[in-house]
Amino acid sequence: MSENRKKLTDKELEYYANHLSEISDGSVDFDSDDSIADPDFCSGSEISSEQSESDQEIDSDSDDRFTGTQGTLIPIEGKDVRDIYRLFLTDEIIQLMVQQTNVRAREIIANKKPRTSSRFSRWHDTNEDEMELFIGVIMLMGVINFPTIESYWKKDPIYYHEIFHKIPISYNRFTLLLKCWHFQDNTLPSTSRLDKINPILSIIQNNIKTVYCPGDTVVVDETMVPFRGRLKFRQYNPSKARCSYGIKLYKVCTPNGYTWHLKIYDGVSTAIDGLDLPGSTVVN
Repeated sequence: MSENRKKLTDKELEYYANHLSEISDGSVDFDSDDSIADPDFCSGSEISSEQSESDQEIDSDSDDRFTGTQGTLIPIEGKDVRDIYRLFLTDEIIQLMVQQTNVRAREIIANKKPRTSSRFSRWHDTNEDEMELFIGVIMLMGVINFPTIESYWKKDPIYYHEIFHKIPISYNRFTLLLKCWHFQDNTLPSTSRLDKINPILSIIQNNIKTVYCPGDTVVVDETMVPFRGRLKFRQYNPSKARCSYGIKLYKVCTPNGYTWHLKIYDGVSTAIDGLDLPGSTVVN
């Protein structure tokens, strides 16, 4: 194709040579992006770049830095597992359980007037030692899984477990305590769906924060506690294969897994002014 191009004459070459400066000043259109060589465009880009960099700068003077004491707030050297356990499940909690469980048992007996053959006719008030034993059995049931409560006391080789037959509490007494287990006085007016557990929950939350303080990094997330019983705020989430039915909890945790605060979702969400529901949940 180069052979078909028209060759410039001597006069044309002389003309372009004399007017080369004009051609270089932009009298000829080139197929290019003028913005690349536009000084105004370049200066504007520099300004935008400087503004962008300045926007990304963090004012260290206005930054709210964490200044608290991170880690355990009480000395734990020399403490065994039971000592650590009692930091959370304190005497105050045990006494509350004993008091309200005895009150509830008397209410049931007064209202139902059980027959002589009923287990309630042989009821006697519980105490701190028995309540701790009762809670220990419940915790052990969470580790050793049997299909029914009665199975833990069976002598059938399929279900027999030596530990449960050494614990000084019978099946009848355990189920009786379980029916009467209470944390709140029923005569008090109801203000929320969590009234029956709020007294003990507030104590536990306070104990959690007394023992440990997180650092400047925390995780806010939700979790489900498996539960298929009757409860107004029981949740169903088919996307959770491991636990589709249960009680939803919102938790504030440390990166190493310590639960520093929790909120039970009771089916009622309240939005804070200026925030959507997810944002309000995190703030609450």
